Amino acid sequence: MTAREGMRVLRGPDWQGGDADGGEGHLGTVVTLLDGHKVRVAWDSGQEYTYRSGAEGKYDLRIFDTAPVGIRHEGKTCSGCDEQSIYGMLWHCQVCRACDLCPLCYVTDKHDIKHGFLRVNEPGSTGEPVKKRSVSLKIRAMGIFPGAKVKRGRDWAWADQDGGLGTTGEVMGFENVAPESSRNIVRVQWPGGKTNSYRLGFNGNVDLTCVEEEAGTYYYRDHLPVLSTTTGTALPSTNSSTSVSSDNSAIFSGSSGAGSATSSFASINSASGDSSAAPMQGATSMDLGDKVVIHVDEGKLKELQLQCGGCTATMLRCIGKTGEIASKAPNGAVGVKFDNSKLTFRFNPETLTRVPQLKVGDMVRIKPDLEQVKLLNKRVGWKTGMETALGKVGQVTKIDSDGDVVVSFGKGAYMFSPACCIPVSGSTSFDSVTGSSADVSDASSASSVTSDSDTSDDYMDLHRNIMKMVAAQLFGIAQPGLGGARRHVSGESNIGKLINAVAKGDAQTVRSLCQENKSLVNTVYKGLTPLILACHEGKKDVCSCLLAQGADINGQGEKGNSPLGAALEGKKEDIALYLLEKGANPSVTNSKERNPVHLAAYNNMPEVIKILVQKGANANAKDQYGDTPLHDAIERDNNDAVDMLLRVKNIDIQAHNRKGFNVLQHACLKGNANAVEKILARDAGQVDKMLDGKYTALHIAATNDHVDCVTLLIKNGNATVSLQGHNKLTPLHMACIKGHVRSLEALVENGAEVNVQDSDGDTPLHCVVNANVDNPGRPTGQHELKQRVRMAMLLLSKGAYPDLCNKKGKDVLGACRYSGVGDHIKAFMQQNPQVIKKSGRPGTATVSRGGSGGGTSAGGLDALFRMMTLPCAAATCTKMADITLMPCGHKPFCRNCCLSFSECPICQKTIERRLHKRGDVDADLADACKQM
Repeated sequence: MTAREGMRVLRGPDWQGGDADGGEGHLGTVVTLLDGHKVRVAWDSGQEYTYRSGAEGKYDLRIFDTAPVGIRHEGKTCSGCDEQSIYGMLWHCQVCRACDLCPLCYVTDKHDIKHGFLRVNEPGSTGEPVKKRSVSLKIRAMGIFPGAKVKRGRDWAWADQDGGLGTTGEVMGFENVAPESSRNIVRVQWPGGKTNSYRLGFNGNVDLTCVEEEAGTYYYRDHLPVLSTTTGTALPSTNSSTSVSSDNSAIFSGSSGAGSATSSFASINSASGDSSAAPMQGATSMDLGDKVVIHVDEGKLKELQLQCGGCTATMLRCIGKTGEIASKAPNGAVGVKFDNSKLTFRFNPETLTRVPQLKVGDMVRIKPDLEQVKLLNKRVGWKTGMETALGKVGQVTKIDSDGDVVVSFGKGAYMFSPACCIPVSGSTSFDSVTGSSADVSDASSASSVTSDSDTSDDYMDLHRNIMKMVAAQLFGIAQPGLGGARRHVSGESNIGKLINAVAKGDAQTVRSLCQENKSLVNTVYKGLTPLILACHEGKKDVCSCLLAQGADINGQGEKGNSPLGAALEGKKEDIALYLLEKGANPSVTNSKERNPVHLAAYNNMPEVIKILVQKGANANAKDQYGDTPLHDAIERDNNDAVDMLLRVKNIDIQAHNRKGFNVLQHACLKGNANAVEKILARDAGQVDKMLDGKYTALHIAATNDHVDCVTLLIKNGNATVSLQGHNKLTPLHMACIKGHVRSLEALVENGAEVNVQDSDGDTPLHCVVNANVDNPGRPTGQHELKQRVRMAMLLLSKGAYPDLCNKKGKDVLGACRYSGVGDHIKAFMQQNPQVIKKSGRPGTATVSRGGSGGGTSAGGLDALFRMMTLPCAAATCTKMADITLMPCGHKPFCRNCCLSFSECPICQKTIERRLHKRGDVDADLADACKQM
C-alpha cells in the first residue's frame, strides 16, 4: 500500500532494526517520505530512524492504521458496531457478502472468525484476501493509547502548555475532530489538570513522545499491508481545511468532543474490562519515586504478569536491577523505569519489593530467605559464606557508585544489593558471621544452549575486597581474612595511616607520609598497593601524588591486580586513560588471565579499548575460561564495547571459549541482537558452524526464543533454516520443545520444513504436543497449554502432517501428553479440513469429524469441559472459562467473550441468546448461558 506521511506503522516482514522500535507490536508514525523508496519513522518511544519502503526490494514496515491520513469508505457501515463511513482499512467477508467490519471490530473478532475476509485498503478497490482469523497470529499493539504517559515530542509547538519541559501527562483518548481524517489527534491531561489535544500523525506531525507505553488493540500481523513507495507516485499527506494554531484553537480546543469512542481504537481498554478490574494487591504500598526491585523468579513473574499485560524478554532481563516507580495505574499496576531506559514497564506490584534508601552507618538485617537473597543479589554476585549472614544484623560501612552496600558483621563483611537489607532501628550491635570467601562454582562452566544466569563473582573480587578494606580503614571495622600475601614492615601503623589517607582522597597527607618513609609508596597491604586503591576509588590527585613519589605504575598486588586493572574494575575511565598516558602497561594480566581489554569490555569503556589496542594490547586474548573481550562485552550487553571491538582489524570472531561458544553463538545465547547483526556484517561465514558438533547459532537462538537473533541469522547471515544437529533436531524442533511461539513463527515464515523428523521420528508437531508443561493447573501452565495449541494450529496451517507417525508408531494425536491439547487440535482439524494435509503413509491415523450433530465421543471434549477449568477459548483472552452454554453444556468462554461468538467451538451448535439491556451495556445471556 502506498505510503503517506501520518500513517501509523509497525515492524514489517524485512525488519532488521533490532528493538529500535521498542519491540514487536510497538507503533510509530511516518513523518517523512524520502528518495530511493525510503521513509522516516518517529516511534512512539521517541526514537527516529529511516526504513526501506521498497528499496532493494525490501519492506521494513507494515501499515497499522490508515485513518490518520483520511482513508474513508463512504457509504459503508460496520456490521459489528454500526459505524458509518468506515475510517481506515475495511474488512469485507467473503462468505457473508453483506458484512463489512471496521478495523476495531475485525481485530476484536466480531463476526465468524472462520470466514475468509478481503482487506480493502482504499475506497473502490477490489480487496486482497487474507488468511482466516481462526488460524492467524494475533499480537497486541503497544504505544500511545489511552492511559499512556507522554511528554512533548519532535513537533511540539505549544510553548509551555504542558507545564514546562519534561512534564508528563496522561492520554485520555482520541479526538475525532479533524474533518477529513481520524485517530490522529489525542487528548492529554497534564498534572495541573489542564487538558488539550495534540497531533499523532495529523499532517505527518507528532507532538508527543511516549514515556510509559500502554497496551492498545490487538492486530492480525500477517493481514496488514506492507508500507511501499514503489507502486505509483507517493501520495501527499492528507490536507485538512482546518489549520492548527499555536494556541490550539479550532481542532486543538481541549474539549472532550471526540464523539465516536466506540469506533476508535480508544475503546479497546474499556472493552476488555480493564477499567473495572479490582486494584492489585500491594499497589497501595508503592509510591512514586520509590526504588524497587523484582523479587520473584522468571516463572512467578510470568504468572503474575498475566494480570498486567504480559511479560517481555526485556522485563525478564530486569530481574536483579533496581528501578524507580514512575507511575501508577487506576487498577494498581505500577510503571517502573530501569537504568537509562526511555520506556516505563508496567508491573503487577506483587512482583516488586521496595529497596530501602541506606546511608553509611545504618544498621540492617539481611533477609533470611536464601533463594530470595540470591535472586536479589544476582547483579552483585554470590560467594560461599554469604549464607552465614542471612537473618543477621550488620552495619553499612560503604556504598559504591551503583548503590550496592558493604555490610560488616564485626568479624566479616559482604557486599549486598540494598534490596537484600531490612533497616533495623535502635540496634548498635553486630551479629557475627563465619564462612569462607571462596568463589562458588561459576555457571559459565556448564555447557548448555539455554541461557544460564550471569554471575559476576570473578570480576567483582577486587571491587568487593577494596570496598571492605576501605570500610575497615574509615570505620575501624575488624576485617580478618581479607589479605592473602601481606608484606610485614616496620611502622605498620604508618601504612595504615597512608591507606586511610588514600581512601579519603587526602593528597597532602599522602605526600607527607611518603616523604617521611619512601618504602611505604609501593608496600603491598592486604593484597593492594596504595596506588591500586587510589585508582580504584578514582582519586586522581592522590594517583598523581603517588606517582610523583615513586609509585610503580605497573606494581601488582594480590591476584595480579594492577593500578590500571583497578581503575577499570572501579569503572574509573578517566583514571584508566590517565594511567595509559603516563605509560601503564596495556597488556598486564591478572591471576585469571584477564588483560585490560577484558576489563574495559566488561565495563563498557569503548574509548579505553581503542587506546589499549593502539598501544598494543591483545583484543583476542583469552582468560582462564577461554572468553575473549568480545565474549565479555556480549555477556554484559555492552553494545558500545561490542561495536568498538568489531572495528579492530584483526579481531577473531571465530574464537570460542571453553564452553565451545564462538562470539556469534554466545550473542545468540544471550539474545544480543546488536552483536549478532554486527558480527554477521563483519563475517557471516561461521553462521552454520556447530557448537560441539550439535547446535548452530540458529538452534541456540530458537531454543532461547531470541526472535530478533533468529531473523538476523536467516536474513543477514543466510543461515540454513532446517539444518539438523544433535539427534537430527532442527531449530524448529528446539522452538517447539520449548514452546516458543514467536520463534516458531519466525522460522516457518522463513522456510523451515515442518515435517522433518528427528532421530526418534518426531516432527516439530510431535514436539509441540508431547512436551512436559510445569504446573499445568496453574495460570502459567494453562497459558503454556493454550500457546501450544496455537503452535499446533500454526504448524497444521503450514502443512504439518497430523498422521505422520514417529518410531513409537504414534501420530500427533496419539503423542499428545495432555488430553485438552489433543482435543483442541482435533477440533481444529475437524473445523478446517481445507488446510489439513496428510502424509498418506501406510499405517498412519486419520481424523474423523465425530458423530452426528458435530458432537464428541465419550470421554472427549464433553468430559473435558465439564471436569476441568480451562482458559477462555477466545484467542485474545487470558481469563478462565466461567460460562456454561445451554443446552449443550460446554464451558468454553468467559462471561465477556461469550457475547462475541455465534456458535459453540466444540460442538458447532448455534448459540441462541436473548440479550437484555441495562443502560447501554449488554448484560445477562438469559436462556443462552448461565454463570457458574
